[in-house]
Amino acid sequence: MEIRNVEGLTTAQLQQEIAKGGRFIMYKYCISIIVMTFNRPSDVFFIRADESAFVKGLPYTLLTLVLGWWGIPWGPIYTIGALGTNLGGGKDVTQEVLQSIGIGRPQANSGGAQRAGQQRQQQAYDARPVNNPRANNLAQNQNQTQTNPSSNNTNNQSNSQNNKPNEPGRPDILDKLNL
Repeated sequence: MEIRNVEGLTTAQLQQEIAKGGRFIMYKYCISIIVMTFNRPSDVFFIRADESAFVKGLPYTLLTLVLGWWGIPWGPIYTIGALGTNLGGGKDVTQEVLQSIGIGRPQANSGGAQRAGQQRQQQAYDARPVNNPRANNLAQNQNQTQTNPSSNNTNNQSNSQNNKPNEPGRPDILDKLNL
């Protein structure tokens, strides 16, 4: 799917336009041929804050008005849905587009305090205790391996003695899980 009306904009300019009220909008259109009805989305349009989303969607609205009704039974149903979407200014897909291109939505008050709070929440989540005996055993074995590098060699020797297939220098994960 193509994004229209962003030609020549840099990422910084795009973020400024979105902060001013610009949006990414998708319209619907419906075409019916007696027993077949096609209900499709348009390309994504970038609508700047000073532009009308209604006007950009007029071609799709007119196409649907003329060709959407003629399918039985879905033509009238899809036509009403498409007209409702288009007359309401289209479907706002700004968040999805920004996520897909790797840009977060600019916020008016995106200070460092909010980011610091999010980082603290993530650190607290990462540091929470795990109530899983197998995971706890794995963590203990990893801690022992990190504090005593010779234990890694011991695991490799025991693996070769048990004839378990293993990559050189890497202990078998099943041994670490005590399975």
